[in-house]
Amino acid sequence: MNGMLKTGVLDPCATTAGEGRGWASEKRACVLLVLLDFLASGLSVLAAFWLLPHSEPDQALLVLSPVLLMGSLYVVGGYDVRTDFRRLDYFSEHLIAVAGAGAVLTLSTYLVSSYHEIAKPSRLFIPVLALVFLGVTLTVRRRMGAVWRRNRGSEWILVLGSGERAQRFKEDYERAGLEWHLRFASPALGVEPGEGKGPRGGEGDVREVLESGGDGCRMVVLACRMEELEPALVERLAELHCGQTPVLTVPAFYEEQWRRVEIGGVEPEWLFECEFRLAQGAPFSQLKRIFDIVFSLGALVVLAPVLLILGILVALDSPGGALFRQERTGLRGRPFTVYKFRTMVVGGGDVYTRRGDPRVTRVGRWLRETRLDELPQLWNVLRGEMSLIGPRAEWVRCVEDYAKTIPHYHLRHLVRPGITGWAQVNYGYGEGREDAVAKFQYDLYYLRYFSLKLDLSILVKTVYTMLARRGR
Repeated sequence: MNGMLKTGVLDPCATTAGEGRGWASEKRACVLLVLLDFLASGLSVLAAFWLLPHSEPDQALLVLSPVLLMGSLYVVGGYDVRTDFRRLDYFSEHLIAVAGAGAVLTLSTYLVSSYHEIAKPSRLFIPVLALVFLGVTLTVRRRMGAVWRRNRGSEWILVLGSGERAQRFKEDYERAGLEWHLRFASPALGVEPGEGKGPRGGEGDVREVLESGGDGCRMVVLACRMEELEPALVERLAELHCGQTPVLTVPAFYEEQWRRVEIGGVEPEWLFECEFRLAQGAPFSQLKRIFDIVFSLGALVVLAPVLLILGILVALDSPGGALFRQERTGLRGRPFTVYKFRTMVVGGGDVYTRRGDPRVTRVGRWLRETRLDELPQLWNVLRGEMSLIGPRAEWVRCVEDYAKTIPHYHLRHLVRPGITGWAQVNYGYGEGREDAVAKFQYDLYYLRYFSLKLDLSILVKTVYTMLARRGR
């Protein structure tokens, strides 16, 4: 048994030429990123001095700035070469990290200047420094990410599994279009190729797959139950996971790579293991409600002329009122009336809006693309029926149907529905049950990782969606 497992990538003590080259190249890439970011911090300081020539910040702040800026990027995976730097998710996290470091540096500037009268820091020095650093480091990572993606053609993922779960994982993976190739193997040693109900292209047992070439294995995905694995294999996988090749279950892969939760991996006890009480009683939940009230009230006052103009445009574009009202399901399943600008002609029809739906008006299409049709929901936020950020408020009739066929669908009502949310910025508008299942997986991810960081990331992606007019 041990001899079988000490082949290729499953032997953590192995030092094949391919593995050595891969690990060395990753270390070199990480060192290169650190050096480039250090140069970027120096360039940012010079740019701030050039744009603000009369600034005289304290020298200690100039030393502290690269430490804080680069440290913030380390926290969000900015020096992990396995991070996909070209994804919008990383862009938002990178932006939030640099903004947070800039805020700390700004606070430090005023603390230092209060003790050193000779220091004359400009109010814009730190923001300019952080902005230049943000632009340079994001550009560097995007270029390097593109190069790494082209070089990943020889890397692959080993999937241990030969059943329906492995087949479903293969189908989801192909739809996602990730760059790594998949290689399948039975979780039990000695299984001949073709046995079981595994995906087409299964390549036998672990030994056969690895003997055919273990170099280039990026990670191992367990599309099987732990009881299917023999003890010796479990030990080797644990050692491998603590080395340089991660071993993930299918639900963990969904969360790490796609930022959503696989419904099939949600067991009854999972609700209690994942600290869902954070979505109800955490201090962040209370602060979020206070922010919702302040922001929605201020926005309704400031945007009142805009809301009036948009309402007039909707009414002039097609017969009917300016507002659309519908009963939706809210916090803990309580129904409420949601308000939106009407984007379709008045009349019956299908429940879902289809791509190219002729019922959508000219003004309505523009409102949907820019998400401006959601603005009247600020009134729902002020009333406490909704939040700025949360799962989409679904029609009561749809919720009744989904709850009968989608497992654990009631969990999405543990928090207030939102004008925007994790599912909305990652998936878009749904057209049926299959889309509802996909969006619910993002809702579960939001519930599990309910936090200020995730809300800020959603906010950044929402702004991008509005500017790029990618709404529907």
